[in-house]
Amino acid sequence: MTLEQQREINRQVGAYLRNSPAESPQLTVDQENSGRSTAEIVTHEGHNNFWTISFWADHDVAAGALSMLFTWTDQDIETTFSFTGEDIETALTDATELWPTSSMEYTTF
Repeated sequence: MTLEQQREINRQVGAYLRNSPAESPQLTVDQENSGRSTAEIVTHEGHNNFWTISFWADHDVAAGALSMLFTWTDQDIETTFSFTGEDIETALTDATELWPTSSMEYTTF
């Protein structure tokens, strides 16, 4: 990639952080039992032909099939990642809850 192409990728990915999400890559999480949510870009970095984009999806994962749709219109990219209900159930069973809801404490100042 030329330096100008790298700058354009950076501009497109950073558009989300500048409140112009329509110009940036999009990730949508959809699950039959808990609905659809849009993930937010948390970080991005890259150089030459390698870019990493991290997303945060505030999605309450339940048992059942789950799919994620990644689209980046300006780069003509659209791809879907799908997980079976069995895979999700196994992952939920094997997962360790890091912050149990019942143990949360809130402090106000």
